[in-house]
Amino acid sequence: MTEDDKLRQDLEKVEQLESKIKTELSDLQSKIDQMTNDLSTYTNTEAQRREAEELKQVDYDLRLWFEFKSKHMLKMHCRRCVLCHHF
Repeated sequence: MTEDDKLRQDLEKVEQLESKIKTELSDLQSKIDQMTNDLSTYTNTEAQRREAEELKQVDYDLRLWFEFKSKHMLKMHCRRCVLCHHF
């Protein structure tokens, strides 16, 4: 193996390491960005509290609506059903 061949192999190894380092740095930057985003989400407790209250209200409204619809459908069924004695 000549000196040139050895230098080329070393250069290839260095380029491979450089590529791996760039990939790792990119991955780490993505993780830092995600953590920063998560941190801003978790530190904004007032916004989370408002969102939770809104979701509770939506859940409550949907429960009322489904309860109304199920009772309404049962009444409609019983009016038509000869087997039911809920006339």
